[in-house]
Amino acid sequence: MSGATTFSRRASIWRRRVPPFLRHGRLAALVEGITLALFLCIAVLTYRLLAGGSAPSGDLLTPPIIALLLVANLVPAIALLMLLGRRVAKRRAAQSAIGSDGQLHVRLVAIFSIAASVPMLLVVIFASLLFQYGVQFWASDSARGMLQNASDLARGYYEQNLREVSDETVTMADDLRDYLTQSDVSSPRFAEGSSFRW
Repeated sequence: MSGATTFSRRASIWRRRVPPFLRHGRLAALVEGITLALFLCIAVLTYRLLAGGSAPSGDLLTPPIIALLLVANLVPAIALLMLLGRRVAKRRAAQSAIGSDGQLHVRLVAIFSIAASVPMLLVVIFASLLFQYGVQFWASDSARGMLQNASDLARGYYEQNLREVSDETVTMADDLRDYLTQSDVSSPRFAEGSSFRW
């Protein structure tokens, strides 16, 4: 019980240190406003960077910069969603039949929001880096050389088969000419010699 009393004493001391204009939900509104302003600033900066405002024309952004931009846009967006969830939870708790301030409900919403957003953020970072490095590899000179080698190999194989078929066709034509010089077309010997055997 002494731990809970110590915590409540510390919380009341902290509440007294908070300036009066930030009490009674104004702190949450201030945090929401700062988060929204940060999100808008980062979104505008990202747009200007991607539109070519500060990057030289023709140069692509590197994968770490793309991942950094993605994370910089996602973190304030996720924070805004969490703050919106907090606001909705407080309103629902205020409208409930119990009529309390719903601190447990708000804390549960915050915990589940963090538990859902952290893995999502890690997956987004990993997936964007994987995608960026994959695209960078397939657009690189080594990948182009590998594809060119595969194309040359396929073309060589096709030309070799074409030569073999052409040589066999010439040999078959010579054989038919020899049969025609030795016998008539309507003779059984010509039909026997010129028939295909599979």
